[in-house]
Amino acid sequence: MAKRSLRVAVWLLLPAVVKGMLVTLRRFLSRKTTLRYPEERHVPRKGYRGEHRLKKDDQGRMKCVACFMCQTACPAECITIVAGPSPWPDRDKIPVKFDIDMLKCIYCGMCEEACPATRSSSRRPSTSWRRRGRRSCTTSTSC
Repeated sequence: MAKRSLRVAVWLLLPAVVKGMLVTLRRFLSRKTTLRYPEERHVPRKGYRGEHRLKKDDQGRMKCVACFMCQTACPAECITIVAGPSPWPDRDKIPVKFDIDMLKCIYCGMCEEACPATRSSSRRPSTSWRRRGRRSCTTSTSC
């Protein structure tokens, strides 16, 4: 009886093991997806949004008017804005603190759609790592 149940177990598990080995073999023989970073650069796909940033106007001032619409529209609740008085006469208030918790952000784009100041929380390409020396790395924007 014990030998029979062992045979049944082996015949039930054997196809799963063979299937797993075939997946491994297929991956082993397929085209590599790893990039050799210094020589090869990642080219983002069309429509890639990147990370958030605040746009600036012609005078170098941020376009955000601290209306809290992006904070309200965000489904992940990752945007925090603290408004303060504006030093310029053409605006009532500006953000004193504008934080986006990138770990909570789901990159849905709803903050961009809600923004009345011409998409002030638009996005830029992600930061890339550039090596300086053997052990130190610094971030630099790849715009």
